Amino acid sequence: MRVDLHVHTSKYSDCGKATPEAMVESAIDAGLDAIVLAEHNYLWSREELAELQRCYPTIRIFGGIEVSISWEEHIVVLGVPDASLFYPLMPPAELIKAVLEHQGAAILAHPFRWSTEVRPDILAAGFDAIEVYSTSIREYMQQPIAELQRRCNLPLVATSDGHHTGALGLYAIELERAAKDERDLAALVREGKFRLWTNPEAIAELNADIDARLLRLAQYRDWQVPAALKQVGLSRNLTYAVEQDMSIRFPEGRGLSESNGCL
Repeated sequence: MRVDLHVHTSKYSDCGKATPEAMVESAIDAGLDAIVLAEHNYLWSREELAELQRCYPTIRIFGGIEVSISWEEHIVVLGVPDASLFYPLMPPAELIKAVLEHQGAAILAHPFRWSTEVRPDILAAGFDAIEVYSTSIREYMQQPIAELQRRCNLPLVATSDGHHTGALGLYAIELERAAKDERDLAALVREGKFRLWTNPEAIAELNADIDARLLRLAQYRDWQVPAALKQVGLSRNLTYAVEQDMSIRFPEGRGLSESNGCL
């Protein structure tokens, strides 16, 4: 089962750019077998998921939640059905306690995006897996993620962190077997019973576009970095990396697709 563990929609994520229906249809077109709708600080109800699932019987649609434990640090939670347990800026230890009590899984999302370290209280609380590939992860984040994985000895996961339809089918995981439900999916992730899946050809096309935009960026060297990025069509969220001359290309994942282990 090829599954994308981290997908947003415009229905419940302010940064989402496409409807649930459009995201699901793109996932089907991309050859995915399942997706997890992991909105920012919102868990889809069973009734909503069932209604959407009835419209798309050829793909499994699971529910999850991406909890903002700080402005820059997020945890994707799988397998915990009670939305009332989670709220923005909640203490990491409280979040992990809820995950453990429900036999769920906690995935550290896009670490090192805007900082060089993970907060000590997050490390102390513990989590079950680390995102290594997604559309929110760039090449400059790969080395610190590798070092964190070696310290924690946890599985690495690939997700789209998709906010628009073009993100589906870039990164995913392939489970050893089909997940029966969200709790079963969480167990498979915790136990590392999957391999990473990437689409190097599609990622290479995106990187070629990034390279072209970076060449144009040089024309605006006298501008403030956020304004210059916007001028060439790159996200201002990349300011941190561009100011420090870090690579903002997407990781292509060559050599890792057969493993969920170390970089």
